[in-house]
Amino acid sequence: METRNPHELDRHEAHQEIYGDEDLPQDFVESVAQEQQTPIVVNEDDTIIDGYRRAQAAIQNDIEQVFVRVRPFDSVDEEKEEMIHSNKHRVKTFSQKMSEAMALM
Repeated sequence: METRNPHELDRHEAHQEIYGDEDLPQDFVESVAQEQQTPIVVNEDDTIIDGYRRAQAAIQNDIEQVFVRVRPFDSVDEEKEEMIHSNKHRVKTFSQKMSEAMALM
């Protein structure tokens, strides 16, 4: 498994379009401070596909290195599908759910 400085990881354009700006719950930020359990998935350009909130929590906690898993993707559409699939478990607003549906069309 590789590591990266979370400041050097880029937010995927589709993540902003779909999920917008969100405040991280304090308990989530604290859980990342204790231990990063799941690696952040990035593409070969270090753009975050899965784990943007974990990366932001790491930055808030002054964590200098996070675990990443680098995955190649064949297209931006494939990256979007993975991003949406990996966020199935999250509680989302109606707007976020609609944005997910539109991104998959």
